[in-house]
Amino acid sequence: MNASAHNFSHMVRPQIGGQIAAMRWAALADAGAVAAMLAQVEDEAADTPITPAFDVSTPLQGERVEQAMAQLSTTMETGLSALLAVRESGANAQPAAHALWREFAEARDAIMVLLNAE
Repeated sequence: MNASAHNFSHMVRPQIGGQIAAMRWAALADAGAVAAMLAQVEDEAADTPITPAFDVSTPLQGERVEQAMAQLSTTMETGLSALLAVRESGANAQPAAHALWREFAEARDAIMVLLNAE
């Protein structure tokens, strides 16, 4: 059987954008702001909210951005839960919060690089 080659890439072009991606991004920014507050650091990027265009050019790029955002979401959820438990126990959570905030800032910057990659 000799099947003709079809290019379906236009049909599966990842659109991680829209409302869901914007809400996920906003939630991540809020989590980062909480980490910054607990770390007692000022996050310059928080003063100028970044709303990236979640329109990616290749399926691989979209997959990488989605994976990075999912991984950061998991990191922040776990990290913030742990920080709140530490604070509840009366211990100093600031060093751990600072580490979480740095991790958030680095991941946020990496996601922006992924989004701007062509």
